[in-house]
Amino acid sequence: MKYKTYLNTLLFAWVCIPTIAFAHADIFNTVTEILNNTIKPNEPGCSVVVTDGVNSYFNAKGLASLEYGTSLTPDTKMLTASTSKQFLGYAVLQLVKQGKLNLDDNLEKYIPEFTNFTDIKVYQLLNHTSGVKSHWAIFELMGKSLFDEYQPELVTDVLQSSIVDFAANSRYLYSNGGYFLLTKVVESVTKKSFHQYMKQEVFKKVGMNNTEYLDDYKRIIENRADGYMIEESGNFVAMRTHSNIIGPGHIVTTARDFSTWANHLLNLNITAFFEPLTPYVKSTNGGDVNYFAGLFKETLNGDLVYQHAGYYENWRQGFSVYPDKQLSITSLCNRADISTNKMNYEIAAALLNWADVDKSESDNKSKNDNSDVDKVSLLKSFAGTYFNKTLNEIIDIRFHKGSLYYVSPANSAYAKLFYDSENMLFKDVGFKQNNTFSFSTNTLIFNSTILSGEFEKLVFEPEVKMSSKHFGQYTSEDGVGGITLSKSETGILIKIDKIGEIAYLHTKGKIWLDQENLSTLSIASQGDKTLLSLSLKNIKNLRFTKSNR
Repeated sequence: MKYKTYLNTLLFAWVCIPTIAFAHADIFNTVTEILNNTIKPNEPGCSVVVTDGVNSYFNAKGLASLEYGTSLTPDTKMLTASTSKQFLGYAVLQLVKQGKLNLDDNLEKYIPEFTNFTDIKVYQLLNHTSGVKSHWAIFELMGKSLFDEYQPELVTDVLQSSIVDFAANSRYLYSNGGYFLLTKVVESVTKKSFHQYMKQEVFKKVGMNNTEYLDDYKRIIENRADGYMIEESGNFVAMRTHSNIIGPGHIVTTARDFSTWANHLLNLNITAFFEPLTPYVKSTNGGDVNYFAGLFKETLNGDLVYQHAGYYENWRQGFSVYPDKQLSITSLCNRADISTNKMNYEIAAALLNWADVDKSESDNKSKNDNSDVDKVSLLKSFAGTYFNKTLNEIIDIRFHKGSLYYVSPANSAYAKLFYDSENMLFKDVGFKQNNTFSFSTNTLIFNSTILSGEFEKLVFEPEVKMSSKHFGQYTSEDGVGGITLSKSETGILIKIDKIGEIAYLHTKGKIWLDQENLSTLSIASQGDKTLLSLSLKNIKNLRFTKSNR
């Protein structure tokens, strides 16, 4: 196969020593084909590195700057989002192994100023079972965007005035707020600024000399790529965040540095390193907790993998480590419209000789055939919104052109479902998270690596009477401002300060549902007050009150 090199638009950077586990040509051809199929010339792109514990293989395609025509290389500095969490998790576990920190300690010991979280334990921040709200979700409700200016003090103020979403360790729910609190724990233990400690004790010691937290967004960083969004017109727009919030994300790094980190993990015995967290793999409601200090522990096609993705509106990253195969894959992209989960999965599938990743689709074409009226009718009957009251979670299933799709309530991303006839259930291969769906009359059994349970299909109840005392102005218990509840022709309207109106319809389960945003609302009277509980995206149980006096 021949490859053309486009000056200033396409760069294939390849550095390697003969590998033990994988052939040079196999990796090169695999990554090159995937990048060529994903990225067009003169566009922002991705820098990819595959490592085997000894050698690193770099490949990049696309532009670091559309304005200057500079190409991405293994040494281009890229901003990362939640893939940064693993470094914070690593630092915390280092302190545990050094005897300076105990995972069972209450936060009161380290950050007593957060009086609303004193009984939460350190490990519950690490594995997202603390119930601490995600500050980014609260910012969105406050009418802010990713490109507003943010200082760490704002996160502190928001978290100190918020209440937990649920009792600690009762369930799993991903929380950037919890990882922000971990930075405060690290500072309390080490008596150093978080940025300074991470640079000295983690990045430098591992050999990541071009990696640092971006704690000052105004700082000039040489050889830094721009991040790009796509407008509705299809044009790319360069955007930079104005945030100095570090810890849950916001590391500037390179593919070469990430390869150093990946090889470090492959030689570390990562499973043994995470051993202190193994007692905490079950929540009190019996759900599995597979989040290990910044990485999800999963099994894909029978292979153990620790992985994490990262997303800003103008950046995307994916990181996967297969310890039993001595394989790691990192994708750093300066655009957000590329699924790095899918990219890393396809690279792993090719290198590990998995079955054709599209086989499930081809095997199920007959099952999703529009010409089969009975099957189409059956699939349509499965479509709907399902709710689990105990978990306060929604599963949204939609029917489109003969197929079922699962819509994520966190970000409205969707994945096509395919029927597994051997196990008599549906699988979602779009998110690569081993999600399974088993339907029966008005119920759904949903299983994933982070959430499992029985969900009841919501049925709308158009005629419902509400007391006039429920309408009016509500105040927040979480410091996000006020809301106004009013009646509409079909249900009710919630007007959130700086956000606008959200329309809800009533269901027979006494839950109000906003189908567009997959938000739920419950209303209850308590003495001379009306209590309103709102769940939206990654926020559960956002509480508002109204006095009826």
